[in-house]
Amino acid sequence: MKNSIKHFLLPLVCGIAFISCEKQTTPEPVQIQRPELQSPIVRDDVYYARLRAYKKTDHKLAFGWFGSWTAINPSEQSRLRSAPDSMDIISIWSQWHSLSREQIEDKAFVQQVLGTKVVFCISAKDVPEEFKVDGQITDESLKDYARAWGKDSIDKYQYDTYWRN
Repeated sequence: MKNSIKHFLLPLVCGIAFISCEKQTTPEPVQIQRPELQSPIVRDDVYYARLRAYKKTDHKLAFGWFGSWTAINPSEQSRLRSAPDSMDIISIWSQWHSLSREQIEDKAFVQQVLGTKVVFCISAKDVPEEFKVDGQITDESLKDYARAWGKDSIDKYQYDTYWRN
């Protein structure tokens, strides 16, 4: 009799425990990155219009480099739009050519909605002779070299060009 009770009660208790815990063990997606909810600032069309207008004024520029830009991870960390709205110029340090569709969309949002200029960096330590003036590197010769070297990417991906003296 004791054995039959054990064989009946043990599966019954285990079954009830399993069923009662099912709801608590069902995984649910949790979105932890919600930039629009992290700030009391309402980011609507008026906000973005004021931001673009401010960036056209004469003010101290906020400049920063952005590396490892992919715009494909679920994390905002790999997207240009994760940079602060106050950035005036973002310079891409890698992956500035052969952009993916996601990178093009990310860059377009930053340029058009936030009014941020997006440029890329090249090394100008070995300027060819054809771009030197009397054998010397000048500001104008560096600009000419940079325009010639990156023109294809600038035109294809609509990068900004920014020269400020």
